[in-house]
Amino acid sequence: MRETKSLGILASLITVLLLASANVLGATTYPLTLTVVGANNKALASATVKVYWPNGTLIASNVTDSTGKTSFALPQANTTYLVVVSSSYYALGTIFYNNKAPTMTFNISQFVYANITAKVKNLLSGSSVTINANVSLGDAPKYVLTHATNFTVFVPSGKNITAVFPSSIIVFPFKYTLANISYDTNPVISNNVTIKPSKTVVLATYTQSFYMTLEYWVAVAIVGIIVVAIVLAWFMGGRKTAQHVIEEHEEKARKFVHRKANEISKFVSTVEKPNKFVSSVEAPDEKKEFIKEKKYVKRSD
Repeated sequence: MRETKSLGILASLITVLLLASANVLGATTYPLTLTVVGANNKALASATVKVYWPNGTLIASNVTDSTGKTSFALPQANTTYLVVVSSSYYALGTIFYNNKAPTMTFNISQFVYANITAKVKNLLSGSSVTINANVSLGDAPKYVLTHATNFTVFVPSGKNITAVFPSSIIVFPFKYTLANISYDTNPVISNNVTIKPSKTVVLATYTQSFYMTLEYWVAVAIVGIIVVAIVLAWFMGGRKTAQHVIEEHEEKARKFVHRKANEISKFVSTVEKPNKFVSSVEAPDEKKEFIKEKKYVKRSD
């Protein structure tokens, strides 16, 4: 039994080692040193370089040094990759990587370019709009470069690019509608164009209008009038309620004063009654004086 358990443990350890070896082998990478030459035929320093699978999935990103060099660890050899360089312009191109030649040059000065631009006809003063365009390379159509116009894209000579513009843009209270796209003065009634750049200017023209039609504005005005009427009614109703409270308070105050006046009047009447009583009590003394005076008169007689 012990020997069986030991063999089981040993088999497990071997399995783990085999899996680990497989993972290590699967993680093998291939070095690439890429030198980027700019449109001016000089080393392009401080440019961002990204490497993608042709389906648009990002693999790695790096920045060029002062000599235009940058390096990557690629997952596969003998494979085509999409390279995207961004500086004051963009450059799109594919490379075929061979691990036997791990040093390559991406020379943008040998590319052709297209200026991707847009404008708005009769733009009203004080209004502005940002128009983003999508650009993809014919060799890797699933990768989409999105940027605000106006910008420049370099691609290898003979390669197609597709530029797509939004059909309309809403920046309240305005709406911007795509009228047409032109390249080298050739108009296209569509929101996209596929071309082979050669110092080409792609221009998308938009028209500006108010976002809502007259009917919508009338509806908004009616709703605004109703809201103002409701607010005024509520305000006036509040004022009437306050006035009613004040009137009730004044009425209570009048009743209070009237009641107190009656109480004071009754009190004064009550105070005056004892004086009459005193006068009636003093009457006998006056009678006595009268009798005395009568007796005195008789004596004189």
